[in-house]
Amino acid sequence: MSRAWLYFMPLTLQGDIYLLLLELMSWVDTILRSEVPSNLVLKKVSPRIWLPFLTFWWGLLAMCLGFVKGYGSFLAVRALLGLAEGGLLPGMVRLDILSNGDYD
Repeated sequence: MSRAWLYFMPLTLQGDIYLLLLELMSWVDTILRSEVPSNLVLKKVSPRIWLPFLTFWWGLLAMCLGFVKGYGSFLAVRALLGLAEGGLLPGMVRLDILSNGDYD
């Protein structure tokens, strides 16, 4: 993000918006809102299907951040990235716990 700020963002975004973007980098809101629903989907759908699906979308959305042109599209891609990441990490932890013993 800092490289994008140095090379591309000053042409289109003001300094106050940059501070807001730094604040939104944690993705806390979308990550927290997607953890539980994603684990519920993980229980219904096989981890063999759900985790690669989330990994693909997480990588695709992370790549899309390089093509963001404005503030609104940045926030939209960041929110979608948070949804994918919020499901991926807890899903991997759950899979690791379940594969090391009979906890279900």
